[in-house]
Amino acid sequence: MKRSATWAVIGSMFLLHYLFYPIWASAPWGPDFLVPALLLMARRLPPGVAGAAGCGVGLLEASASLAAIAPTMSVLGVAAIGGSWYQRLFYFESTPSLMAFVAAGIWVVHLAEALATGDSLSLHAAFLYGPSSGLLSAVAVWLLALAGKWLSR
Repeated sequence: MKRSATWAVIGSMFLLHYLFYPIWASAPWGPDFLVPALLLMARRLPPGVAGAAGCGVGLLEASASLAAIAPTMSVLGVAAIGGSWYQRLFYFESTPSLMAFVAAGIWVVHLAEALATGDSLSLHAAFLYGPSSGLLSAVAVWLLALAGKWLSR
């Protein structure tokens, strides 16, 4: 996929997250477009810039969802740095590895947010519904990536 198409897919995932967040916020198994967009963005950025972008996205997410700001900012910042370093250590471009990276990343971020906030109900939901949310989001990312490849022809 071309560089401009990649950034268009990342931007559309941010847009889809904030368009459909009121609908999917009540369902713990619903797809998450914010974390995959952040992880895909972090793959294209150096670790320091990715961490700053993750903190900015965490601030935006916490203010939009009325969540605790500090845990959300720190978890998304660390996830972005981790995604950037993971890309540098294990270079991959295949679709199955990208989907596994996104699904695992979503689950880890949801678990880390639940642990950081100390909410036992959200920790239970992250363990129970995290894998299904990650897989559903990975399929949505795959479909958006296919659309990006088709549009970049």
